Amino acid sequence: MAAQSILSLFFILSAVTGVALALVKLPPTETVPAVIAFGDSIVDTGNNNQLRTVLKCNFVPYGVDFNGGNPTGRFCDGRVPSDLIAEELGIKDTLPAYLDPNLKTEDLATGVSFASGGSGYDPLTPRIVSVISLSDQLVMFKEYIGRLKAALGEDKANTIIAKSLYLVVAGSNDIADNYFVAQVRSLQYDVPGYASLMADYASTFLKDLYDLGARRIAVFSAPPIGCVPSSRTVGGGLFRDCAGPYNVAAQLFNSKLSSAIDSLNRGLPSSKIVYVDIYNPLLDLILHPLDYALALVKLLMTETVPAVIAFRDSIVNTGNNNQLRTVLKCNFAPYGVDFNGGNPTGRFCDGRVPSDLIDTLPAYLDPNLKTEDLAMGVSFTSGGSGYDPLTPIIVSVISLSDQLVMFKEYIGRLKAALGEDKANTIIAKSLYLVVAGSNDIADNYFVAQVRSLQYDVPGYASLMADYASTFLKDLYDLGARRIAVFSAPPIGCVPSSRTVGGGLFRGCAGPYNVVAQLFNSKLLYAIDSLNRSLPSSRIV
Repeated sequence: MAAQSILSLFFILSAVTGVALALVKLPPTETVPAVIAFGDSIVDTGNNNQLRTVLKCNFVPYGVDFNGGNPTGRFCDGRVPSDLIAEELGIKDTLPAYLDPNLKTEDLATGVSFASGGSGYDPLTPRIVSVISLSDQLVMFKEYIGRLKAALGEDKANTIIAKSLYLVVAGSNDIADNYFVAQVRSLQYDVPGYASLMADYASTFLKDLYDLGARRIAVFSAPPIGCVPSSRTVGGGLFRDCAGPYNVAAQLFNSKLSSAIDSLNRGLPSSKIVYVDIYNPLLDLILHPLDYALALVKLLMTETVPAVIAFRDSIVNTGNNNQLRTVLKCNFAPYGVDFNGGNPTGRFCDGRVPSDLIDTLPAYLDPNLKTEDLAMGVSFTSGGSGYDPLTPIIVSVISLSDQLVMFKEYIGRLKAALGEDKANTIIAKSLYLVVAGSNDIADNYFVAQVRSLQYDVPGYASLMADYASTFLKDLYDLGARRIAVFSAPPIGCVPSSRTVGGGLFRGCAGPYNVVAQLFNSKLLYAIDSLNRSLPSSRIV
């Protein structure tokens, strides 16, 4: 599985879950014959290819994960939510764009997308970027109905129209591009007024869609649009925080949209219009990413995982530093207060660390480690370590290269205990956790300021990503295939960083977070490259 943006992945999961809830009341004998999508780039599968607009993505690097690297016009590196929902419902793997010149008549019966990247509920929004308005998408839908009736007959076509699932995804471009960037509507409306205008347009669209025969409609809320990269760049200030006013507008609109949908369901017989909230789950993910990290890792486990093996720093260190001559130890109270009756084990935590939450993981250097423990995994991590080999030297802990040396020794011990074939199977099918970067940024670059004398921020982020890529390639060469690589956290917001770099009021240390964001972007790109070049790798 190629690395994807965690945000995109969670959006897709939220979408599928929401649609499933929308369909949950269907009788067991009922089916969904087709998926039909309206809206913007989230569900546009290529309609903008046929338009004279700058909003196109039918070129690389778009589509890098789509059928061997084919840019189809989807605003994504692979499939978009409308594709995955169609697949989830067992209809087809991908949803074609209605304007695709290669669209076949037989495709009509299982659904198409009328969506157009850059569109919105407000008819002014698509005009700004010359894309297809929702009213014009309805015109195309009317044409589609005519073609369906001509191909299948009126009765069968009417059944498909009535029983299909309709996806409506819009609102982001109205808020971000129209109201805040172009500032067209902001000259006419305050934020509550514009949210009401959007909800009115949405309600009218849904009523018109109902009048054309649609009955099962999933309407997606606006996301926390202030937290997407473009909004953070334009409206997030020097440190590219989430743009608060954008999110306020999204929340106001969502509240009004939900009320409008309730009203429509009461007034339209046989309608099943469902409001799908993606705002709150996405925002929670953005604000609390580690809460979701292990859940996402578990999604990757398509087969039995015999062992969990961890590398890097204190986040997954289960006690290796106990055996080192370093000040970075925590084998004393109050550490471990919640671990097995208050036992300080060397974990940098009051209880278990993230790797333990998958399975309690012993430290490889633990003198009490038993041979039978090897088959279920160990931790080679060392608190204070990092991708940069200079980082562990500063505090006398185990570098990543030395962790790999320990891993090679582990492989030898595993083969001696279990035999080569079984050991090789364990190595290939284990889940590897790689967690590092925080110490490189906070302790090396900003506190000790060693690397800051040699590199500017972008240069150091690139150096870290290069070291990370080399480590992952070396780990792969030793037999690892399933590797979960954790991004750097917002390290500027941890207490020590706030104390050192957060000023008088101990705010988040913005420069620390800027480096983390730059590094994460480069790390994701490096992982994509590794997945393309390393056979059978699943690095996420």
